[in-house]
Amino acid sequence: CARMRDASTAAGGVERTLVMPSACDLTAFIADGFARPAGVAVELVGGREGDAVRAEGLSLDSEGLPSFTVRCADGWAREVKLNLPGRKVVDDFLIALALIWRAGADRDAAAEAIERMEHTALRLDVRASSRGVRVIDDSYNAAPNSMASSLDILATMACDGRRVAVLGQMGELGAEEEKLHGYTGAYAAAKGLDMLVFIGGHLADVMAEAACTMGASEDAVHRFATVDDAVAALKPVLAAGDLVLVKASRSEGLDRFAKEVLA
Repeated sequence: CARMRDASTAAGGVERTLVMPSACDLTAFIADGFARPAGVAVELVGGREGDAVRAEGLSLDSEGLPSFTVRCADGWAREVKLNLPGRKVVDDFLIALALIWRAGADRDAAAEAIERMEHTALRLDVRASSRGVRVIDDSYNAAPNSMASSLDILATMACDGRRVAVLGQMGELGAEEEKLHGYTGAYAAAKGLDMLVFIGGHLADVMAEAACTMGASEDAVHRFATVDDAVAALKPVLAAGDLVLVKASRSEGLDRFAKEVLA
């Protein structure tokens, strides 16, 4: 539900509308408990029959790029291939298209423009080093759900070598931070990756311990206190064909790890 949008009433008379993914656990609570009682129209998007805008036949290619048919409740449909990896961006596309439709704008032109969108720096930015190591630099920010999404992308992208997750701590999680870091470590272990690297202090320890508890081999789990320590140990052993995800909250500075590996 973090990706929900509010199209407020505009001068042209567009009805106030809240667009949310139908699969979110909190959608019904927000729609029935807050939006509709306040006179805000609610439209749902996703992959379910009855969604105002839905994605059909969703698939990811070897680079994690999604293809699908987008279909609106009025019968309009179009084949779409996004230039950004992962399943999560599909919900963002559907939300944007629902608002575009609601505003009366050209859906074909909008869909074509979104298809041409490129990633921004430090956000699922896939690059390769001269030695053939590919890095998914997603170090701009992190939260438990975006960690899971990025790990999904790492696990599904084509890879000739090892899949390596280099994860740092997440900030601003409040009283639940240890539990949420533990969930993240366990989820990373469940993806069956070749190497799990955790960088930082106590919360990195929590992720590493949870990964081992979940069944990750101790040989596959590596802990480093600083980015410099991780670079010194790992850069020499990363090889052509390896695929490396780098993700943490911006304050952890893991973008330096990505830059050093790509240098």
